[in-house]
Amino acid sequence: MNGIIFDIIGFLSQHLRAVGLRGIPFYAVSPIAEESLKYSNICGEWMCTERQQKMYLPDNPMHHQDMIEQSLLYYASRADSSLQEKYQEPCVVFAGHPSLRRSAAINFIRKWGNNSNNSIIFTESEYDCEEAMSAFEGLQIKPIYLPIDDQ
Repeated sequence: MNGIIFDIIGFLSQHLRAVGLRGIPFYAVSPIAEESLKYSNICGEWMCTERQQKMYLPDNPMHHQDMIEQSLLYYASRADSSLQEKYQEPCVVFAGHPSLRRSAAINFIRKWGNNSNNSIIFTESEYDCEEAMSAFEGLQIKPIYLPIDDQ
């Protein structure tokens, strides 16, 4: 998990609230999710000016910390029973390696793959969306390729 994912979490959460979809939970499933989320709040020198200024206020500099406190963002090192206890739909999940050949992403694709109302969004420009989805032929989930340039 990195700063771009933190920004996406914040922007998407704000958008969902703006269109009247409050209370949609987010799940971050990664071996480094907990450490990344906690560490991000103390790395002020790497933040934009607006967030750097929040470092000296009682507000959280990153939106995801507010979401954790409101039980709208959960994190787990893997998709196991501890996550399933908190799991509810509809939801937004950040999980896995963009190749879709390992990690929790495989479990979620199997769970949601046969519903055309679901989407999987690829943000990594180095990975071929079609190649990643080739292992899951016949599923109705919609792949969306939105590469993010992190430079």
